[in-house]
Amino acid sequence: MREGARKILVELVLPELVSTDREGYKSVAYQNVVPVLAEAMKQQQKQIQSQQHQIEAFQAENAQMKGHLAALAARLAQVEARPSSR
Repeated sequence: MREGARKILVELVLPELVSTDREGYKSVAYQNVVPVLAEAMKQQQKQIQSQQHQIEAFQAENAQMKGHLAALAARLAQVEARPSSR
């Protein structure tokens, strides 16, 4: 990607980091990207942790449901094993 196109893309996402001089040349304050990226990483980490908690809750619920299903299957097997009263 050409440098000019990269600056335009940065300007679309983070316009506060791009300045344009009198001749129309753009410059990017790349040093100011670090705090933005650090904050984005913090938010992403929070989202990952939240999703991990959801996964753990789903796994626990799934294990519980498997236990219930096994108990129901055992009861059904007992019912089916009874001699018919006909």
